[in-house]
Amino acid sequence: MPAKLLPADKLTHYAVGTIITAVLLPFGVGWAAGICTLAAALREVWGLYRGGEFDPIDLAATLLGCAVVLGAVLGAR
Repeated sequence: MPAKLLPADKLTHYAVGTIITAVLLPFGVGWAAGICTLAAALREVWGLYRGGEFDPIDLAATLLGCAVVLGAVLGAR
């Protein structure tokens, strides 16, 4: 049985989470994690406001991208 591929939307959320976190790391781990979390939540609220839905899986995909970057950085210390 072939493996199911992740939808492009979830991969986009993951990629954005990694990029936001990586760009903000020079300001500190707390700032990077906080801004990434805020951006992920606001993106989903914005989608709800624009007539869409709040997708917790999108939120999780963004935060997973953040967690991978933070895990790599903190694990290297």
